[in-house]
Amino acid sequence: MQVKNKNNDNSGNNFSFYMHDGARAFSFEIAGAISDCAALELEQAWKTASSAAAGQALIVDLSYVTRVDAAGRKILRRWFEQGAQFVAKLPQARAIVASITGQPFELVAESTQHRTWRPLHAFRGLAVTVLPAAVRVIAASLF
Repeated sequence: MQVKNKNNDNSGNNFSFYMHDGARAFSFEIAGAISDCAALELEQAWKTASSAAAGQALIVDLSYVTRVDAAGRKILRRWFEQGAQFVAKLPQARAIVASITGQPFELVAESTQHRTWRPLHAFRGLAVTVLPAAVRVIAASLF
């Protein structure tokens, strides 16, 4: 399952998030400013999705978050305390994560331990099993 939500509030702050449901992890990829209103939207999305994600790791990618208001900080802190893994690639986002979690900046993960969306892995697995057989068939027809 992959769900995308995009929202422009009246202040001109772009906010969007994707949800990915994988075999071992469920993830949010969040971008833009997490206003108090956007935080409530995230909380509702997680309440809806959490029953389907039971037992999976929660990964929250904040790489492209530019600002987090009070309600967003509270929700993200609660998720972190409940075991969510936060990741952020860009320095500004890593600083935001560090301020929410209390982790040193250097310990904020830049990538996830689990993958939730694997179309290339599936293609690679298919290619590894099908390609050799196809090559044998083509080679046999040439002789």
